[in-house]
Amino acid sequence: MKRTLAAILATLLFSVLGFAQAGARAPMARMVAKQRAGMMAGNPLAPGMGAWWKNSAVAKALNLTDDQQQQLEKNFMDYRLKLVDLRADLERQQILLQPLMDANQLDEAAISKQLDAVIAARGRLEKTNGMMNVSLRKVLTPEQWQKLKAHFQQMARRRMMGGERFRHPDGRRGPVVRPGAPQGQNAPPPPPPQQ
Repeated sequence: MKRTLAAILATLLFSVLGFAQAGARAPMARMVAKQRAGMMAGNPLAPGMGAWWKNSAVAKALNLTDDQQQQLEKNFMDYRLKLVDLRADLERQQILLQPLMDANQLDEAAISKQLDAVIAARGRLEKTNGMMNVSLRKVLTPEQWQKLKAHFQQMARRRMMGGERFRHPDGRRGPVVRPGAPQGQNAPPPPPPQQ
């Protein structure tokens, strides 16, 4: 009975430690995964979508005014500086957690307190990112917002399909080699001749 209970507690402890260590060591991996998920879903305000208002085709399709573009840029820059500090704070809190998790003698109270600090830092980062998105969204009219969502959803569908720019005339995927374009060592072989 005691062995079973000890085995269960050890399994639980190692699971929690593994989860916490993965959380402490992989902030960038989570951020990249979140960016990819937002991009794949076609969310124009997802992290990593960049300054879409600077894209002349998008700005033209939305009929963005110069004032709107300037306001979007100002809001983005104001929040961007805050986000840099908040990301640094999250990383600091995760770094402080690591030695607690790696110690031979675990101090559960200290680990719990530091985990709370990591969670709070992540919450501040998420909230600020969300409020930046609200500030960008408020600059657009409802019609512009709908057009922007449709544009990014269309881009996401193309990306899911492999992208038009990565489709050969014969249906293969990979970089398109245009006639007369310089070809490097890694250029794909030309398609077989049609008979």
